[in-house]
Amino acid sequence: MADDFLIEAWQQRVNDLISDQATLNAHLVRARADGDHKTAADAIEGLNEVDVRLQRLQQQRARYETQIAQQPAANKFGLTPDEQDAARVTGVSEEQYASGKVELMRRKAAGFYPDGQH
Repeated sequence: MADDFLIEAWQQRVNDLISDQATLNAHLVRARADGDHKTAADAIEGLNEVDVRLQRLQQQRARYETQIAQQPAANKFGLTPDEQDAARVTGVSEEQYASGKVELMRRKAAGFYPDGQH
């Protein structure tokens, strides 16, 4: 669905957790073979924690993808339809408008504009 940095980051975390699951399963098998109840209990607890974290990640991803699907599509300059209209009405190109938007965000981040001023 949404192909972006956050989806890739979530997928990397899911892959890490799946790797953790495999390691914990191996610990559980080894503990069972050794009759080590403490290590087995720790592995079971770890598996439960990983399961919960995987479920939460899947829920977050689903919410994020729903939000992305509901947002208006941006053009090649990252402008929403409203921003494209604003560029047209003001007589500047979409590229110029996008450049100005980036500059405004940079200046706000640098503290040039107190809250509420732009």
